[in-house]
Amino acid sequence: DADPVTQTRRRSFDSWQPKITIKYNWNDDVMTYATVSTGFRSGGYNSPNPSIVARGISVFEDETLTNYEVGFKSMLLDRRLIVNAAAFYQEQNDYQFFLVDFLTGSQIIQNIDKVSMRGVEFEFQALLADGLDVFGGFGLTNSEIRKYAGAGAFVGNEAPTTPKYTINFGAQYVYPVTDGFDGVLRVDYQRQGK
Repeated sequence: DADPVTQTRRRSFDSWQPKITIKYNWNDDVMTYATVSTGFRSGGYNSPNPSIVARGISVFEDETLTNYEVGFKSMLLDRRLIVNAAAFYQEQNDYQFFLVDFLTGSQIIQNIDKVSMRGVEFEFQALLADGLDVFGGFGLTNSEIRKYAGAGAFVGNEAPTTPKYTINFGAQYVYPVTDGFDGVLRVDYQRQGK
């Protein structure tokens, strides 16, 4: 038999990614939308370590996603305040996640058969004075493993590497230094859940 570690490996991954969006402009400053979109992340190969090859985990599948989203975008107070919000539901097939293989110590990618996510996002940006902006946002995500042939006991758990919340806030001041050059002072804060 040929050595699976030294063999050339070939595989192609591709996907058609349609997207449909319907939007309605309530006026020049407020718009609502609904969209259905798809996404794709290519599959690939893990290390050709003999232990990984022997257990059949040397290849990871491509990840596909269907996303359903509704939201609004707005520019208020003579366009000095931007407020956007969205709610979404996603279905992911062959969800990819990184882990350390305990037998080899190698970092590998594996797939979870089905994962669903739902959540909301909110963001704002406000011009408080000439050159002074503040901005921020938060997101809440609830994920669930729906099917996992590799470890059925994990069905119902949260998906790995998906934080329950994200928060960001910041401010930026832009001021003229000389003709054609501006100075920028900026501070940012970001936090995410486990």
